[in-house]
Amino acid sequence: YDSGLPTVDGTYFPNTQQSVPYWTGANYVGDSAYAWYLYFNGGYTVAYDKGNDYYALLVRSGLSQH
Repeated sequence: YDSGLPTVDGTYFPNTQQSVPYWTGANYVGDSAYAWYLYFNGGYTVAYDKGNDYYALLVRSGLSQH
């Protein structure tokens, strides 16, 4: 199923809230006091003041060693 919107795998992130913003790791180039956040339920990103309290998903790159 491809909704065309950003999604999160609920198996790995079971408590992800769909209706609240999550910070990304990307700063806004136009103003270093701003960073991008993402809404999963709407599929959009917005640059916003870093002083705001939003959720974050902690992830890392690389393969898991099982």
